[in-house]
Amino acid sequence: MRQKTIFIATHQGFTTRYLLQTDILARLKEYGHRIVIISPNSNDENFRNDYVSENVFIEQFNYKKIYTIRDTFLYQFFTQTRRFIFPDGLDIATLRDKEKAVRYNLNKKPIKQRIVLLTTLWLAALCRKYRLLRVLFLQIERLLFSKKFHQKIFDYYKPDMLILADVGTIDISNFIMREAKAHNVPVVSIVLSWDNLTAKGIGGVKPDYAVAWNSNMKDELMRYHEVPSERIFVGGIPHFDLYFKPCFPISETEFRNMFGLVEGKKILFYGTASPSSFRENVRILRLLIEGIRDGRVLEPVQVIVRPHPVYYIRSTETIKEEATAIEALCEQNRDIIRLNKPQVRQRKIGCEMPIADQKILGAILKHSNVFLNQFSTLMLEAAIFDLPIINIGFDNFRNIEMKSTELQFRTHLSRVLDTGFARMAESEAQLFELINLYLRDSSCDREKRKVIRENEGGSHKGSAGNAIAYYLHTLAVGNN
Repeated sequence: MRQKTIFIATHQGFTTRYLLQTDILARLKEYGHRIVIISPNSNDENFRNDYVSENVFIEQFNYKKIYTIRDTFLYQFFTQTRRFIFPDGLDIATLRDKEKAVRYNLNKKPIKQRIVLLTTLWLAALCRKYRLLRVLFLQIERLLFSKKFHQKIFDYYKPDMLILADVGTIDISNFIMREAKAHNVPVVSIVLSWDNLTAKGIGGVKPDYAVAWNSNMKDELMRYHEVPSERIFVGGIPHFDLYFKPCFPISETEFRNMFGLVEGKKILFYGTASPSSFRENVRILRLLIEGIRDGRVLEPVQVIVRPHPVYYIRSTETIKEEATAIEALCEQNRDIIRLNKPQVRQRKIGCEMPIADQKILGAILKHSNVFLNQFSTLMLEAAIFDLPIINIGFDNFRNIEMKSTELQFRTHLSRVLDTGFARMAESEAQLFELINLYLRDSSCDREKRKVIRENEGGSHKGSAGNAIAYYLHTLAVGNN
């Protein structure tokens, strides 16, 4: 058997952690394959030092050339339309929410932009209804935007497979996926996050194979993205593997020492919402502080606050001001608040989340008593650790007059929330009622959390990275 060459395309922090810092890369190297990482950071010395090794090479992801196309009116028209397209007859509550946001802000746009946005919504509705039109739309997009931005590395390495953490919904991914197809290189899409399949519309390029977290996600790949069942592998969630290890890498004593926590006080963990979507994280934190100090929280507690990574990745001036305000509140209330600032490793282009940060996050989830959030993926992680979960449903979105409680109807959320594994606070008073309920009895909703742990926590628990790597190995070997 000749050595196989595998391209791994990674363009931003979360995909880098998922594909390069879990067992996926390590195991593929052990199988003896030649790995070529395609990244915008091929010229970043630190990035190269972290990942280049025997049989692991790094080549440039030509994002600058891609962005010259991405930023054109015609490409944006196709992208914006596609984000509202799924096959007819499916639950598209998430897309309806996004359409509502578009229509809400229409009057703030220039007349030409309004006409374009309304046209994209109209065309998307037609494509949802008529499959032939949907296929034609994607074919036209392919013909218009098939480029040869990576021709040299395809010719030089002659890859046997392209792996990436996207199903064709991210602009930068579509270009290299089309190039792979043009070179008859099989494309394997590993689903990055639990909302990717129902929140971003159809992909511009359909992968040849896909890797899902669980059977529910496999069903979504089949129905929403029309990937055949026999080409989907249910592999699990590799960056959650450490959560299922028999001995968690950070003990409770180490955890308490790490944050300087007081013995005998229970722990509330507040993971803030993304500031890109929500505008009231600072108010929520102030409310928690006031509730603890004025006795609305009935037991002695301390709070760990983890600002969303977006605060340190894609910060506008407004978001930077909010991050500063959160950090100031934590510093001013050191007797009851501890700050867990996400670790973000800066690169020449963008940044990435190191797997070491995942260990600290896991320790917080494992050793806390109650978890507060706004409908984030952290709910799934909390359920893995049997941590009681409260969703804050009375805060507001940033760019639309809509309460976060509306999120419960989104496609990926309604499926899990219908189990009752997490409770929702629709008012400030109810928030403190639920905090006190769970502090008093952490067994509330335990059986429902177990259902989520089993059904949504992924297959191959604790060994997903190994299982996915073996699947990729067998595909590479089989595609001679």
